[in-house]
Amino acid sequence: MSKLPIVRPLELIKYLEGRGFETVHVKGSHHVLKLNDRQATVPLHHSEIGKGTLEEILARAGISVEEFKKDLEGKKF
Repeated sequence: MSKLPIVRPLELIKYLEGRGFETVHVKGSHHVLKLNDRQATVPLHHSEIGKGTLEEILARAGISVEEFKKDLEGKKF
């Protein structure tokens, strides 16, 4: 698996929204975004999202790491 980039929570939320996800609710420091049957929860606890957490969020959103990295390089958000 390729190396994950470091991203901030608000960057990830913006990216997911650009992919069609909508924030359905915020509970404490967690933003829950949905698109059809996919759901992703982004925590805003820290300034950066941990690698394992990012992997899990992308998997739940149905986005591969390679696709995310490609979009990140092209700044599609």
